[in-house]
Amino acid sequence: MNIILKHNIEGINDFIKVFQSNTILKKADIKWLFDTKSYEKLLNLFGQNIGLTKKEEWIDLFYEAYILNLNSEGCVEKDTLRKNIIEPVIWAISNVDKLLNYTEEIMHFIDKKTYINRALRYLPKIEGNIELNFYYYIFMYNACVEENIVLLDLPFAKKLNEVQLTALLAHEMHHYLKDYLNLSEYSKNAFNDVTLTLWALENEGIADMCSFESLWAIYEEFGWTDKGLITEILENTAKYISDFNDKMQRKIINEDDSINLYEFIMQNQIIHPLGYKMAKTIERDFGIEELKRCVGKPLEFILKFNQAYELENGIYAFDENLIERLISIYNS
Repeated sequence: MNIILKHNIEGINDFIKVFQSNTILKKADIKWLFDTKSYEKLLNLFGQNIGLTKKEEWIDLFYEAYILNLNSEGCVEKDTLRKNIIEPVIWAISNVDKLLNYTEEIMHFIDKKTYINRALRYLPKIEGNIELNFYYYIFMYNACVEENIVLLDLPFAKKLNEVQLTALLAHEMHHYLKDYLNLSEYSKNAFNDVTLTLWALENEGIADMCSFESLWAIYEEFGWTDKGLITEILENTAKYISDFNDKMQRKIINEDDSINLYEFIMQNQIIHPLGYKMAKTIERDFGIEELKRCVGKPLEFILKFNQAYELENGIYAFDENLIERLISIYNS
């Protein structure tokens, strides 16, 4: 397998064009940034992930960060989402003359490919050439994979130590390679609340196996999950599995449409410790090769976990009638 890396820094260059200015900026100047092809691409790919799809919302947040920096004030925002956008923008404006050098540093680190083997450990064998596309921006403390592109926030990457950055890249690379190779299987009815939830659990759970301990610290440091919650879930997995089973019973068996399974697993990002623990259980009881066979197969992931859970606890995590309905959902 040959890995070909490609880097795109148009987003960084466009950010510099706007903020490397000796004159006081107006909101219209920020609007110019979000009218560029680079930032339009960013919003099209990423905005829906956090519920911010309108340019005006981003323009307001970037302008607020600009004014705070202009007045030498820090971010006192309590809302995690807003804070994770405003803080890196303030940092980037303060360091605008150094952004290209910082970008080169991160690109050099990525070129070492130290994260690749961690991702490959939890993927089926890959043959042929793989092209990895990294796009660098200033947008928020985040990184994600969308349409075979890794979107990476430069301030976020700079804030992490090498161990954390390697863990983050391994996690995102697992997503990237899985999508690149088109390994994901979906139900014939496409996504609904049930199938989206199971897809997300398998998708994040196995990716978290690459370096969960380091990712754990990142999730808490940036406020994506409450401090101590991950420990609570890992130590009391049976409780959370039972809650999840009950909610799926109500949703699927009782047809209670007031239950939102995806919202449940995304709340406080419990998807990560829960999905990780499910993947870890499969690996512990059946081995890594069996876990790798679940990659991209949400139903197989749930079925295999259910078997592993029964081996360790003497009871199944998910009731037989629920399992039958899940199989029916994926096959109908």
